[in-house]
Parts: sequence; structure tokens; C-alpha cells
Amino acid sequence: MLKNLQQNRGLVHLLLDLSILWAIALPAPAQVPSEYFGMQANSGVALQPPQWWSNPWPVIPFGSLRLWDAGVGWAQINTAEGVYDWTLLDEWLNDIQTFNIGDAMYTFGMTPQWASSRPNESPKGFEAYGKGAQAPPVRIEDWREYIRTVAIRYRGKICCYEIWNEPNQPGFFRGSPQQMVVLAKAAYEVLKSVDNHNVVASPSINCDSSGEEWLRRFLAAGGGKYADVLAAHFYVMPKGPEAVVSLIKRVESLLAAYGIDKPLWNTEEGWGPPSSFASEDEEAAFVTRTFLLNAAAGVERAYWYAWDNTNWVTLRLTDPRTGMPRRAALAYAQLSQWLTGAQIEQCKTEGHDKWSCRVTRANGEHWLVLWNSATTAPSNLMRNTDVRYFPCTTDTTARMSAIVIGTCPVMINQHQ
Repeated sequence: MLKNLQQNRGLVHLLLDLSILWAIALPAPAQVPSEYFGMQANSGVALQPPQWWSNPWPVIPFGSLRLWDAGVGWAQINTAEGVYDWTLLDEWLNDIQTFNIGDAMYTFGMTPQWASSRPNESPKGFEAYGKGAQAPPVRIEDWREYIRTVAIRYRGKICCYEIWNEPNQPGFFRGSPQQMVVLAKAAYEVLKSVDNHNVVASPSINCDSSGEEWLRRFLAAGGGKYADVLAAHFYVMPKGPEAVVSLIKRVESLLAAYGIDKPLWNTEEGWGPPSSFASEDEEAAFVTRTFLLNAAAGVERAYWYAWDNTNWVTLRLTDPRTGMPRRAALAYAQLSQWLTGAQIEQCKTEGHDKWSCRVTRANGEHWLVLWNSATTAPSNLMRNTDVRYFPCTTDTTARMSAIVIGTCPVMINQHQ
């Protein structure tokens, strides 16, 4: 009994300490849907049909798939005016049904050379997208016709459409925000005319300073009217995952300034060069904290880039030699299983290092998720507290008599 009393006092002291921490301003708690855990897979980019896949279908559960860098862009399907090759896109959507994925989001963009207003342009480093891909189409009707054809063919199979990928980056779009508003308006009108249930996501900016300025100009030109969802890419490298909170809040403030109250989706997140992770445990901790904090800050969907990318990505979910999942993939799977259907009531931080999130799971259990973004230190709780670990916890840490709070989040049941 004395041990239990000491244990409970420790939990009380810990909870009292947390009461003085700074809280993330959250919307009314909503259940985290399975579709929140999005994924991208794009091994087909570097290969040629019919052998598109270099890795098998993801073996971990995920709720939604974003089709970008997947061999099914506008230029890859609509190879000439009136000519279409649906082979690979059909295959993707058949796989989504076969593996019981919640839904698919298709990203438009990257103009075919035959339709491009600058057909011979090819920025260095982006040659794989084809000549003329970054320029707006010379005729808006070519854009409308492609969107109409896709929407009719895949009505009821593709739920969501994203207008363009990172148009603030010259490697993806070499036009003005005002030109993108024209494209967004045309796409929105066509998609809604084919099926009013289609969910339309805005062009997804990359959230650096240039991306925020591009979004401001896009919204000022009226672009926010032509989307059901606002899309952004919240990469934080070379910072830690906690940096995503301020990025999300800045975008939300910008939307509020233009009177836009629509869901926010993070349609691409991950880690590119250079890699700065010393171990697979650190990578798994990054993935866990990233998805937890995106949900806490009000993001309704988050798509990881990418399951099988071995070119640009340096935090990889799979082993490039075997295709087998690494610890980061196991952490993604465990968090998605644990968090789906739950509500994140509040997240707090103390000194930007000590973090906690209060979570109510679908079964009514109340949990506290704790981590330290900078250091590792033992707590005043013993291991006989109801505690769970993610795959980023080392065996040594898990065996210690006192619970250690480090970069890998620890889950503590608040009902003893």
C-alpha cells in the first residue's frame, strides 16, 4: 500500500507541475479519424511500366493516400491532346480498394509539354517532371478538360482533389498567385459540377517565408473561395517536430485575417536532406511527435512523404534494400492505432523542452503523453505506474525502475 501511495503522490505532483505549463490553443476536441494518418508512396517515379513498384504495398495501416510523385500526373496521363493512359492510376485505385484504404487524394498540376505556355522550359533539378511542366497551360480549357475527364472517370473512387503542389516553389510552378487563382477557380467549378461531394484542397504551399507570402497573395486575390480545405506542407527540418506548432499557428492566423474558416490539411510532411538523426530511435521519436502535434494544433489530416522514397527523403520508413519497415514505420503504426478515435484535450510545454498532451481515448481512458525535446531525465514515477512506450524507447530505458522522460513520448494512464 505504501508503494501505491508513493506512486499516486508522484502522479499528483507531476500533474500539478503540468498545470503551470503553457497550453496550445486547441479547437473543440474532435475525435482523430483514421483518415488523419495519411501516406504517400511513389517508388514508381524512377521506374518504367509495367514494373512500377520497387517496394511492396505499405505493410502498416494508414487511412488515406495522396497521389503525388506516383507516376500519375497530368503530363504522365494526358500525353497529347485527347490522349489518355489510365493504366497506372487505375492500378493505384484498385490497390486502395484491395487494401481497404479509407480514401484517395489526387494532386493536379505539372502541365504537359503540349499544353504548356512555355513548352521548352525545364528548371535544373526538376527535369523529371518534363519540359514545360512548371508553366501555366496556354489554354484554360485544356486544364478544365483534363480535370473534368478525371473527375467523371473516378467519380466515387477519388474523394479529394488538390489543385497543385507547392506553387510557391519555382521547381513546381512558374506563374503568379493570381494566375493560380484562375486555375483554382476553374478546377473548383469543374469538380463541383461533376460531383458536389468532391472535396477540393487549395494549392499546397511549402510553409517557409516565401510560402506564407505566396499564400497571402493568393488569398488576397480571392483564392480561398475556391477550396473546401486549405492545404500546406509543414516541413520543419532542420528543427525538431515541436517547430510545427508555430508554423501551423502562423498559417491559421493568415487564414483568419482573410476571414477563412476551413479545415487545414498537412498534405506533405517528412524529412529531406541532410539527415541529422543519430539512430532509428530518434527517427521514430520524430514521427511520433510530429503526428501527435499536428493533430493537437488542429490539423485534420497529415500525409507522410513518403513510404518508399529513396532519393530525396532521408528519414525513411522502409529499408531501401529490403523494403521492410524501420522503427519510424512501427512508431507511425502504433500511434495511428492508439490515437484513432481519441480526442487530444490539451497540449502544453514548459520552457519549450518539457511537453505533455492529455488524451481521452475512444474507450474512455484518460492518458498523459510526456516527452522532453532536448534532454532525458528520470521522473518521480515508478514503472509500476500504468505506462506504455512507443517503438523509439530503448530496452535500457524501458527496464529502468523509474520512468524516464526523453525524446520518445511516454504514455501514462491517469486513472490508477
